[in-house]
Amino acid sequence: AETSGTTLLTRAASQVVSLDSAIDHTLAGATAPDSSTGSDSVLLLLWIAASAVTLLRYGVGASRLRRIALAARHAELDGLHVLVTLSAGPLTFGVVRPQILLPEWLSEFDADARRIALAHEEQHLRHGDPAMLIFGAALNVVMPWNPAMWYMLARLRRAIEVDCDRRVLRIYPDRRAYAGLLLSIAGRGSFGSFPVAGLVVSRSTLERRFLQ
Repeated sequence: AETSGTTLLTRAASQVVSLDSAIDHTLAGATAPDSSTGSDSVLLLLWIAASAVTLLRYGVGASRLRRIALAARHAELDGLHVLVTLSAGPLTFGVVRPQILLPEWLSEFDADARRIALAHEEQHLRHGDPAMLIFGAALNVVMPWNPAMWYMLARLRRAIEVDCDRRVLRIYPDRRAYAGLLLSIAGRGSFGSFPVAGLVVSRSTLERRFLQ
């Protein structure tokens, strides 16, 4: 009986040691994540940070544009309600209630040029182009690390303007006058990197728009 009891105690002690070792191993695996999990966490944090920076960038531009609109003078031109600003425009912005911004310096142009500029913004208004650009910008916020998204947004902006040019030229088919208006406005009414639809022309795309 004494031998038998000693054997049982030895076996029990051996099982306790095995169980204790198994628990230690399990706890060690639970508290020490593998390197792949750590890399995923870092990449996720970088993704969130990049999205936040992109959103902040667009938010600052939208806030500035909103302040300009609030300070603008309301006017009625050819049956359209417009906001006359000190320098911003010509452009159209907004999704729910899109608005047209025309700069005061546009009054220096002749009546035909002003009419064409207004027609350009009216076409943006009718076809919902500002909302399309906001949608493209939202995709950039979701995937700011993807260079293809930035490239596609730039192409979308250019395609929207070229399409609007064609619609306006169906109404006012004088291509030379239209090209002269683009040349006169080029670089004068730019609005940074915030995606807006409008006759504001960047010098980098001017030649391409002339050719098209």
